[in-house]
Amino acid sequence: KEAIVNGEVKKAILSRVKIINDIELQRSAKYFDIITKMYPESFSFILHSAETGLWLGMTPELFLNIENETV
Repeated sequence: KEAIVNGEVKKAILSRVKIINDIELQRSAKYFDIITKMYPESFSFILHSAETGLWLGMTPELFLNIENETV
């Protein structure tokens, strides 16, 4: 935090982690639907791997823009 205040860090990415139980895991598609509706301009993602489990998140930064058939 001090490095940000002092201008030593140009960009910081803050995140929160929440460990969820199996019942909440079954609702992950619902959570994904909620965040995409709450933040339609953000890049939202959901992915799963055997090694790391389920990841659900979003970023306010633009990931990809398509305009007039141009990416």
